[in-house]
Amino acid sequence: MAQLAGIPILLYHRIVADRRSVGKLGWRSRKYVLTADVFKRQLQLLSQEKIKSSSLADLFAGRAGGTDASVIITFDDGNKSDYLFAYPLLAGLGLRGEFFITTNLVGKEGYLDWNDILEMHRGGMRFQSHAADHIDLRQQAEPALRRQLEVSKRVLEDKLGAEVSFLALPYGLFNRRVLEMAKTVGYRGVCSSRYWPAKPCSPLMGRVAVQWETSLWSFRKMVQKDPFFYLTVRGWRSLWGRASTLARRLVPGYLEPSRSHSSVA
Repeated sequence: MAQLAGIPILLYHRIVADRRSVGKLGWRSRKYVLTADVFKRQLQLLSQEKIKSSSLADLFAGRAGGTDASVIITFDDGNKSDYLFAYPLLAGLGLRGEFFITTNLVGKEGYLDWNDILEMHRGGMRFQSHAADHIDLRQQAEPALRRQLEVSKRVLEDKLGAEVSFLALPYGLFNRRVLEMAKTVGYRGVCSSRYWPAKPCSPLMGRVAVQWETSLWSFRKMVQKDPFFYLTVRGWRSLWGRASTLARRLVPGYLEPSRSHSSVA
């Protein structure tokens, strides 16, 4: 079977106990949610397919991949469900995840607190930066942009006593100025939302979003790096991306209002 080169970096956001927990979430919020049972079956599929979980550090250094099938499991935002569901399921199967934390959300309702993060870190999970606030970094003047990237990196490193080398872009939005500032601040790599397996040693790494509507069949195609599957999804995502760009320009508050605050600690 033909396969694309690179390693899929799987992107998750929030896990819920069951379908009833989704409640009255709108479609924009629901698309980023998975049930714990679905997530568990996806992890079990990785085990059945003998696909290993690797790390961003190994990918960046060119140590990941080779003849072994690999994925990298990442979570954005620092939702409480990372501790309640993702962490025990990953640990139970001997897998590791990379968690991108928006540091000014730590301790707020629905998000991880520092005790959660420290326990997960001691349990082998890795933590990286998702900026200080969940905002469009492209819209920040240079001093504010630097603070967003410096503060989140410094806070995580001080709390964990470990190097933070990677940044996930809020909403996946960036321009050359954001990438240059990330490099200046000291990040080795930046994760975007480009739907394609990531190349080893690249400072800009695409990620593959796993969402509510992702079936187990689609997940299998995703981790097997099926070319036809990726090309088809990218075609649809390109159309959707154009519509979203237009909506951001025309609809005030189109980006999630609950994460649009900006208060760098």
